[in-house]
Amino acid sequence: MDGKSKVSVLYSTDQIQERVTQLAKEIVEQIGSDELILVPVLNGAMIFAADLVRQLSPEIRVKILPVSASSYTHHEKGELLVGPIPDFPAGAKVLIVDDIADTGDTLLTLTAALVGHHHVEQSWSVSLLKRKRENYEWEPDFYGFLLEHDHFVIGYGMDDDGYFRNLPYIGVMEQEEVK
Repeated sequence: MDGKSKVSVLYSTDQIQERVTQLAKEIVEQIGSDELILVPVLNGAMIFAADLVRQLSPEIRVKILPVSASSYTHHEKGELLVGPIPDFPAGAKVLIVDDIADTGDTLLTLTAALVGHHHVEQSWSVSLLKRKRENYEWEPDFYGFLLEHDHFVIGYGMDDDGYFRNLPYIGVMEQEEVK
């Protein structure tokens, strides 16, 4: 860290693992398929997707086809850049997994790309849903935790300029006043 920030734990490792286990059960119940294509959005969803896929029922055949998406370059928000969309068989059940739903840009862009090029049944799961905006045009089908405040969060795949993804908890980055 830069010496001007500190992190406080928002959701502990135990809380996350308990919620991921529950979430996997919810997904299996709702999707109700014996085959699923899991699409983690890189890089943020790697850790969440790995935990989630291990909690899915072993009776479900799971294929993992990641996609890259990024809208940040060194703290500057810009155009959403999306990597190549994988080829999916017609009628496939696809679960797109992301770390955080904040503005909805990633969800809307990837959804449009999938609808435009593939005849698939798609669902979304995020580890953290931010509720800072009242006028969401969308909502993920599944989420781990609901964040009511506009905190800057890190850990469990979420980052600050590429750092802190490795923290085993979700934390809030708090800026300290410089004296």
